[in-house]
Amino acid sequence: MLRGYPEKGGHKRKKAKVDFDAWREKSSLLAEESIAAFLDSFATPPERFSGRNLNKLLEAVKYTALGGGKRLRALLALASAEAAGGDESQAIPAAVAVELVHAYSLIHDDLPALDNDDTRRGRPASHIAFGEATAILAGDLLQAMAYKALVSIETPVRALIEDRFAAVYVLSSLSGLIGLVGGQYLDLELEKQESANFSDVLEMEDLKTGNLFGAAMVMGGILGGANENERVTSKSGTIS
Repeated sequence: MLRGYPEKGGHKRKKAKVDFDAWREKSSLLAEESIAAFLDSFATPPERFSGRNLNKLLEAVKYTALGGGKRLRALLALASAEAAGGDESQAIPAAVAVELVHAYSLIHDDLPALDNDDTRRGRPASHIAFGEATAILAGDLLQAMAYKALVSIETPVRALIEDRFAAVYVLSSLSGLIGLVGGQYLDLELEKQESANFSDVLEMEDLKTGNLFGAAMVMGGILGGANENERVTSKSGTIS
């Protein structure tokens, strides 16, 4: 998505040879550790909650968020930061945030009112393991946590406040009506039809799945220092 545009001085970036498997292993570990560390920061609730046990809700959050997966969205965010000329560590807030949104979507997708799936990644789905009400709240909490991650996770190179704001705008746009949530709604509507044409299915998949991948890349590029010419638009509208 970030296409190797010239730097401000007009010089083309040099392409470095990368051992993809080694990079993927290293960056996946960085993403996994960053997600776990961020979630662990919620392990001790504020003092005013003493005597009120929120641990089960946090357990439900971690059950899905740390329950496996390829971390493709996180990897796209990290790679996009490097493609923009930055360091992948600059995109850690985006990598964590997009994976938390993805995790929330999995919990809600599996609910009886939506896809009604009892298993996820070879384990009981969240609503089976923790109950439907707790699963719903865990999904809600993951979404809230995602935006906190975007604005609060510290990075070696401090991100400009306007870049953090731009990343929030991108994620909220592409996980909302013109993205993940809108795509899920179209999916439900398509299930009511006896048959669906290819363009309708493609539109649904573009919103439900594709736009979150796009959000990962755009946010990573923004936090990695992409200039205005390198920021992109989606088919659904301007997002950066």
